[in-house]
Amino acid sequence: MEFCVPLDHWRSVTRKIADSLRDIRDFPPVISQYDDGSLVVRDGNHRIGAFQQLGFADCWSILWYPNESSYRHHERLGFEIAAV
Repeated sequence: MEFCVPLDHWRSVTRKIADSLRDIRDFPPVISQYDDGSLVVRDGNHRIGAFQQLGFADCWSILWYPNESSYRHHERLGFEIAAV
């Protein structure tokens, strides 16, 4: 996470999200930015934390390229990004 929050706050928020989760399709996708071959989550870190608590390995994401050269770089790699 680029902007860290206190651990107790993190656990409280992610637990509330996890407890409210009935169907992963009810949650909006996270927004991720492609940055030099890596993904940086720009919106949705708490949701990802909740999904991980529940054992989900995947979630929907909108992929954002800050410029055309980033898009072209990713295109040359075949648009493959490994999950963490």
